[in-house]
Amino acid sequence: MSEIIYNIKDHIADIKFNRPDKGNALSNKLVKDLTKMLEDADHDLDVKAIILSGKGKHFCSGGDLNDFLALQDKTVEQNYEEIESSVKLFSFGFKVRTPIITSIQGAVRGGGLGIVALSHLSIAEKNATFALPEIKRGLFPFTIFPLLARAVGAKKALELSLMSTVLSADKAKEWGFINEVVDKNPYERAVEIAQYLVSKSELAIRTGLETYNRITDYGIGIFEHAGLLRALTFKSEEFRKGVEGFLKLKR
Repeated sequence: MSEIIYNIKDHIADIKFNRPDKGNALSNKLVKDLTKMLEDADHDLDVKAIILSGKGKHFCSGGDLNDFLALQDKTVEQNYEEIESSVKLFSFGFKVRTPIITSIQGAVRGGGLGIVALSHLSIAEKNATFALPEIKRGLFPFTIFPLLARAVGAKKALELSLMSTVLSADKAKEWGFINEVVDKNPYERAVEIAQYLVSKSELAIRTGLETYNRITDYGIGIFEHAGLLRALTFKSEEFRKGVEGFLKLKR
């Protein structure tokens, strides 16, 4: 079964995470496939908007901890190679010129916040919650931090990262992290927005997003540095204990 479902219809690229039994956790394969799909869609002249959503109860529960734990047995150099795919995905948020709309339900954790932050417009169901639990596992959300800082400001991004603050959908909207809160069917609203954007000037939108990228650009080097720090942290004993303890609680 494919971990992502990808379709193009009426100038809209529809990308759905397809790991509902895992809370749409970001496996290494999913991250690589998602990056390629986003790049392909952004370069496809027939695509004028992109919708990201997740099948099942939750939009995205963050990185796959089993994949993370496997990094303990690899060298720092090997870890950096693995992490390069995440660096490539999240740094793409500062390059993409096709509007990305996210449809959000349930839990959004860890890297899932990075997915929302790289999007341009986000619609959340009332029951959605947002949090970064990484610090509890002996990790810092390195590779998504620049995107979070762009979305809500550096101080609020730091609060989310250090305190694992859980935001309700309404609070996330108040912070400017998402754009709209709906009682149900955020995907339908996302489609409405995508259709609206498809009907507008493609040149105006693409050049507008290029301008947005330039005024919010932290520099790609920050992602490479964050990726290296992340690779080092994956080798720590605190990280191993934190992740193993959490996985035991889930069993």
